[in-house]
Amino acid sequence: EETVEAPEMKEDLELETAATHSVDCLATNPWTSDNSLPTSGNYYLTKDVTLTGLGATVSGELTICLNGYKITQTTDNMVFNVPAGKTLSIKDCDTINTGAIVGHSTEGTAYAVRVDGTVNLYNGTVTGNNGAAGVYQNGTMTIANDTKVSGNTGADGNPCNVYLTVGKTI
Repeated sequence: EETVEAPEMKEDLELETAATHSVDCLATNPWTSDNSLPTSGNYYLTKDVTLTGLGATVSGELTICLNGYKITQTTDNMVFNVPAGKTLSIKDCDTINTGAIVGHSTEGTAYAVRVDGTVNLYNGTVTGNNGAAGVYQNGTMTIANDTKVSGNTGADGNPCNVYLTVGKTI
């Protein structure tokens, strides 16, 4: 009769709960600030970011991987403003896809993401903007993969996740 020994049990088993950044993401530079955002370049977040004033006005091309973290705006300001001729790509390349952009607008003047240029949303969530749409779309916008734009309300209290200006589509 053959005897098989049981594997050794570890008393303190720690489960992985933090995001794991994927090398396939192409966001190659770590962003380590917890209170500001880049305006151009290619970054992945290394921690949650809390904005207490103006967000980022994209000045060229910006790719940012949420990497499972949240960007939270605490004032009546946008998180991202993308002027005409500029491009923002937001990804969430972590293994658990929990990254989010959390807006904060109570006066109906600040969208979480304002699009006058080009925005590409690949995974992640845009949520929490109350008083203005989560995304103001007046440019070119692509939403793909497991992206969610939900939980935003307009100034009248009704759901308002994406505001499309005349002739604009997603």
